[in-house]
Amino acid sequence: MKSPLTQRAFHYEREYHYREYHYRECSQRLYLYLNRTPLLFNKALAVFSIPFFYNGLALLPQPSSSVIMAPLQVRDRIMNEPRFARLQQSLEQGFTLTPKAIFQEAWQRIQGAKMPILLATIGVVGCWLLLNQLLVTVSGEGDEASWNLSLLGLLISMIMAPMSGGLDMMGVHRAVDRPIRPNQIFDYFRYLLPLALASMIMGIISSLFLPLGQSLGLPPMLSMLPTLILSVALMFTFPLILEKGLSPVQAIITSLRLFARQWLVLLSIHLMMMLLFMGAVLTFGIGLVWVAPLYIVVKGILYREACGVEGMPKDQQAPSSNPPQNTANNTPKDRFDA
Repeated sequence: MKSPLTQRAFHYEREYHYREYHYRECSQRLYLYLNRTPLLFNKALAVFSIPFFYNGLALLPQPSSSVIMAPLQVRDRIMNEPRFARLQQSLEQGFTLTPKAIFQEAWQRIQGAKMPILLATIGVVGCWLLLNQLLVTVSGEGDEASWNLSLLGLLISMIMAPMSGGLDMMGVHRAVDRPIRPNQIFDYFRYLLPLALASMIMGIISSLFLPLGQSLGLPPMLSMLPTLILSVALMFTFPLILEKGLSPVQAIITSLRLFARQWLVLLSIHLMMMLLFMGAVLTFGIGLVWVAPLYIVVKGILYREACGVEGMPKDQQAPSSNPPQNTANNTPKDRFDA
């Protein structure tokens, strides 16, 4: 028969292992909940409950290092899912883009889709202009006006992030033959928290280059050049949050890494689109009927080629940027395997 001291030691050891297991399970569930649940209310509720969660865990024994690393292991397991295979391969081995084929495919894909994309674009631009008009009204005058203008501009970009992300997702859906509709820009307000956070981070980073260039005595155009390049480098951020479920920081870093793989091609494509927009403006805006939808679909095709899209049709999973009618002649492959 065991002595009382031995029984007590056995009891404490069993209690320690039980609490360590409970700590590990709670950590993994909380991590998955915060990163996989898009609803703003649920995330706010979870963030509000974190102090109570960790106050309770503070009474538990100190866990082992494997328990502390559990969220990282969960993240790695999620990133190894099949829907991330194309993205992983693009990050590790790069991806191929052919501007001519991309523009040919985009031109064919805007046929029959110009009206919903135009209506959605008008809705986003209209809301943006309305909010900016309110910004000018409440900004005031004097030295504080520029500071208030910058803060309110950042706030507007955060509020408009779900609609801008919805416009990007319309291009992604069109690139994989999914149906689109004008009010699709309102479908992503449940992602307001991560999209607004990503917009705030991107706005803060972009705002650093212009004052830096001016302090160095550079012309305004040269000072704006890094900001324009950064806007191209961050073009995948919103779709990575909405379609892949990445966190804002992960999406920004991933977009920058993808841009580093094909920076010259991506810049050349955007330069061509800028020339098309300038030509459309010279036609008194009539050319925007074609150029604006073309730009949205081009961005969707670029995202599809770089990151892959979950649930793509089998006849579109060949890793090339050829027009739709030529995809039937390609060897069928998994889009995520590149």
